This record gives sequence, structure tokens and C-alpha cells, in this order.
Amino acid sequence: MDPSQELKMLVAKGDAAHLRGNLDEAQSLFERALAVDPACAKAHRGMSLLAVARGDRHGAVEWLERAVDADGSRADWHY
Repeated sequence: MDPSQELKMLVAKGDAAHLRGNLDEAQSLFERALAVDPACAKAHRGMSLLAVARGDRHGAVEWLERAVDADGSRADWHY
């Protein structure tokens, strides 16, 4: 599979797992996406959302900062 397609698939599956409340599965998928592309902003954002869901505010901020560093064009990620 093309790496960019694999990345999109992993992030989409991670988002879906998160929405289903399966945080461990979502984390595994986002980690796999980051293994394909360590600068994947959407995977960093996904990890931030997981940290929020787990009550880890400090971790959430760190992951979101990484997402913004990777893709500063997303104004909605700055707040």
C-alpha cells in the first residue's frame, strides 16, 4: 500500500476507534501512523484528543503543540 494511503487509513481508523470509545485501539492506530510519518499532524492531534479523554491535560497540550508544529495552518488547533 502507498504510504500516504496507509497513513490516511490509520488516522481514519484511529479517529473511528476514538469515537467508539476504544482508546487503546485508537492509540495503537495513531502510533502506527506516526511510525509511518512522525510529522503526521492528524495523528498528533488524535493523540492529544486521547490524552484529553484520559484526563491528561499536560499530555494533551504537548501532543497538540506537536500537531500545530507539524501543520500550523489549522487555526482551530491553536485554541
